[in-house]
Amino acid sequence: MKFSAPYLRKIFLSAFFAAISSLGIAQQSVAAGNLNTVGTACVQFGVPPANARDLAPFIQGVRNLSMLFPVEVSCPVIRDFPDPATTQIVVFVDGDLPNGGTLACTMFSFDVSGVIRASKSFQSTSTHFGVPVSFTLAEAGGFTYMSLRCTLPPNAVLRGIMAGH
Repeated sequence: MKFSAPYLRKIFLSAFFAAISSLGIAQQSVAAGNLNTVGTACVQFGVPPANARDLAPFIQGVRNLSMLFPVEVSCPVIRDFPDPATTQIVVFVDGDLPNGGTLACTMFSFDVSGVIRASKSFQSTSTHFGVPVSFTLAEAGGFTYMSLRCTLPPNAVLRGIMAGH
């Protein structure tokens, strides 16, 4: 069976572009290890106190506008399904404390039934903070969800949450 040059060129180019496309997909799935969530995804936690209007989302995160009162927020931790080859999941919480004070947070891992599998608490007094929080796969792997609860001191900003492995 004899094929024409244009037909062979078409077959070659189709195979070539299919191979290149599959390489791109493989590279994207490997590179998609970190998922970032901006602080504007955070919401007021619990029953809003009188100062609830002091929590303000803006482009660079969520800010406690109060100069007097702390505000509690709850934030989703968006992450990828963990790679079985990893031993831990690391989540970074970033923001600013321009007026000082202490940021106090607890990150939770819970299963599809709502049972808490692990919680990790941390504090920061740094003007610019980037706090790593680590969970083992036994604590936060497989079919688990994660959330973050923080008390933002006056004028504090929670910029975002970066989850990876």
